[in-house]
Amino acid sequence: MNKKKLHILFLNSWYPSRVFPQNGDFIQRHTEAVALKHQITVLHVVTDSSVSETEISDQQINEVRTLIAYVRPKGSGMMKLLQFTQTYFSLLKKAEPFDLIHVNRIYPAGLIGLFIKYKYKKPLLLSEHFTGYLAQRSGGLSKMEKKLASFICSNADHITTVSENLNRSMRQLGFKNAYSVVPNVVDTALFKPLGKKSGLFHILHISSMLDQHKNVSGILRVIKRLEMEKVKFRFVMVGDGSAQYEPLVRELGIHKESIILIEQIPHNEIPAYMQAADLFVLFSNYENLPCVILEAFSCGVPVISSDTGGIAEFFPEDFGKLIPVKDEKALFYAILDQMKGPAPDPIKMHNYAIANFDKMVIAERFTAIYKNLISRQNGH
Repeated sequence: MNKKKLHILFLNSWYPSRVFPQNGDFIQRHTEAVALKHQITVLHVVTDSSVSETEISDQQINEVRTLIAYVRPKGSGMMKLLQFTQTYFSLLKKAEPFDLIHVNRIYPAGLIGLFIKYKYKKPLLLSEHFTGYLAQRSGGLSKMEKKLASFICSNADHITTVSENLNRSMRQLGFKNAYSVVPNVVDTALFKPLGKKSGLFHILHISSMLDQHKNVSGILRVIKRLEMEKVKFRFVMVGDGSAQYEPLVRELGIHKESIILIEQIPHNEIPAYMQAADLFVLFSNYENLPCVILEAFSCGVPVISSDTGGIAEFFPEDFGKLIPVKDEKALFYAILDQMKGPAPDPIKMHNYAIANFDKMVIAERFTAIYKNLISRQNGH
C-alpha cells in the first residue's frame, strides 16, 4: 500500500445492504470519495430475519472493502447493543491495522466507535446526517438517545455535518465538540449538463416520496393548479411507493398527460432523468442538504426548493428559487416564473458543483481533518 495513504475504518449506523439497499447511500458515496485517496474498510451490522445465524459478507465494492454482518434479530435495547458490539468486534478482527475511526450516523455506531477508540488508541471522527437532530424535529428523540449521543459527541475528537444548520442544531441539543461542515458528494463526471433542451417543459421530483417529509401531496395540488392555467408541461415524480399517490392524482383530476409516477430507480439512472428536466422541484417540510439538489445543479438544472435546513447554505440565488415551507402559492408562482425563463447558465452550475461537491474535493476535505486528528493524537 502507498505509505502516504491512511487506512480509515468506517463504522456506519446506516449503510446500503441486501436488507436495506438504499439506506445511507449518501454515506456510501462519501466513503467512495474518500477511497480515492485512502484505504477504506467499512464495518456495518444489520438485522436480517432470514438468517438463522450470523452471516458475514466481505466484498470489495468500488475500491472499498465492505464487511457487513447480517444478524438474527435478538431483542432490543441493551440486548441488541451487546449483540451488535460483539458482532462489530468480530468484524474488526478481519480488518487490517487502521489509522482512524470514522463513524457515520452518531447513534448507535458511535458507541462502538468509542470502544474501539479507547481500545486501540486511535482518533474518532463523527459525521452526522440525521434530520432528527434538527431543531424542529428533535422533540421526537428519546431521552436515552439524547444522553448517549451527547456522551458520544463529547468523547469524540471532531464532528462533521453536511450543513452549518445541522451542527448548530446539534450544539443546541448539548452535543458538544468542535464541528466542521463537509457537504454531500456529487459524481460530477456522471451528473453533467447534456445540452440544449427543446419541446415540452419537463419538471422533475425525486425523493423517498414520504408525504410527511417531502410534501408530495402539496406538489400534486400545485400541479393541478398549473393545469388550470393552461400551461404545457410534464411533471415526472420518481421514488419508492410513487403508486400510492395515484388515488390522489385521480381525486384532484390531474390529467395523465401531465404527470408520470415512477417507482424508485438505481442511482446511476438518475442523471438521465436530471438531464432531461428543465426544472427540479423539492417541496420538503424539513431537510439537511439533499443530494438531489446538488445533483440537479451539477446537471445544469435550476431548482425550486422549500427553504429549510442547510439548503440555503449551498444555493446560489441565480440557480433557482427558495420558497417558504408548505407555501403552495409560492411554489405555483415560482414554477410559472421558471417556465417563462431565462434559465441559469448550465456550465456555471456544473462548475459550482465541481468546486464544492466533487468527489476529490470532498476527499481532500476529509483528508485535512484526518491528518489534523492523527497529528494531534501523536502530540504534534
